[in-house]
Amino acid sequence: VYSVDTGINEDIITEYIELFNKYADNCKIIFLKDQVNKYFDFGKISCGYDYIVNNNIDINYIHVVNDSIIPTKNIKHIYQSINDNMQVNDLVGIIESMQIDKHYQSWWLCMNKKVFYQYVQELYYFNISHCPQYDVIYKNEVELCNKLINKYNAKPLFKNIITKNTNI
Repeated sequence: VYSVDTGINEDIITEYIELFNKYADNCKIIFLKDQVNKYFDFGKISCGYDYIVNNNIDINYIHVVNDSIIPTKNIKHIYQSINDNMQVNDLVGIIESMQIDKHYQSWWLCMNKKVFYQYVQELYYFNISHCPQYDVIYKNEVELCNKLINKYNAKPLFKNIITKNTNI
């Protein structure tokens, strides 16, 4: 599931699909566009979940990615590391961050079916005109991620890359 907002170049989406397909066997990429960014990436992830359930798509694990990262070069080493780690973990984050508090950055998470279903059921999303963006991010990226990290076998690929008060 790849969440994008307005203005993303269609050539970048095509390049992303081609790049990801190089490393992923039996992969289905779902691009979700929310032109007004009404629900942030978290609401779009919920829409992706609905799509998967409604279309009876069976998954072993899922990559949840948003447009904070647009890989356009060789990502084989990252994808292979995720794949290796998903053999023994339920949740893999690309980067462990200390921004706000310790958690995995939400722009690329990989999780098995059980974790993904819990993740989506507990997402806290709503129209941004009714809630500060910080609250949405804190509840979904920091609190929920830590709940999953503490409950399941979880591992980041890169630790302590982002410190408090760092904005990437």
